[in-house]
Amino acid sequence: MAVRDTDVNVQGSALAGQHVLLGVTGGIAAVDTVRIARELRRQGAQITVVMTNAAQRIITPLAVRWATQGEVITDWDGDMQVLDGVDGVLVVPTTRDTLASYLHGLQNGPLLMALSVARSRGNPIMMVPSMHIDLANDPITDELVDRARHQGISIQWGNEEEGK
Repeated sequence: MAVRDTDVNVQGSALAGQHVLLGVTGGIAAVDTVRIARELRRQGAQITVVMTNAAQRIITPLAVRWATQGEVITDWDGDMQVLDGVDGVLVVPTTRDTLASYLHGLQNGPLLMALSVARSRGNPIMMVPSMHIDLANDPITDELVDRARHQGISIQWGNEEEGK
C-alpha cells in the first residue's frame, strides 16, 4: 500500500528487477511522462531518465524525478556510467527528429549518446513515436521506421487521437 506521495502500489512483476532507461523527447506527449513512469514502477522497474532540452520545456525534470524516484539526466556526462546496469531503453514520446537523428548517428545530446551506447551493447530499444498524423503519414517517416525496425528497434505506435 502506498504511503508517501512518491510511492506506487506494485501491480505486477513484468519489469521486476529491470533497470529501464526512459528517454523523453520534446513532443507534446511528454506531458504523459509522469503517468508512464509511475506505471513502469507499478510493474517493478527501476528507472533512470534522460530528457532532451525540448522535453524540459514541456515537463520539468523535478516532476519526472518525483515520478521515477530515479536519476534524471539533462546534460552531458562523458562516461554515462548509469548505462552500465541498464536492461533496456524506452523512448516515449519519440519525435521524428529524434528518430532521424539517431538513425543518422548524430550525437547532439545525452539521449542520442545513450541510444548509441545501448545499440553497441545490444540492449533492447523500444520507441513510441508521437507526431501529427501528417508527419506520421509522410513516406520519409515510413522509411525511418523501417530502418529502425531493421536495426532491431521495436517501434510501437500509439492510438491516433485528434489527428495526432
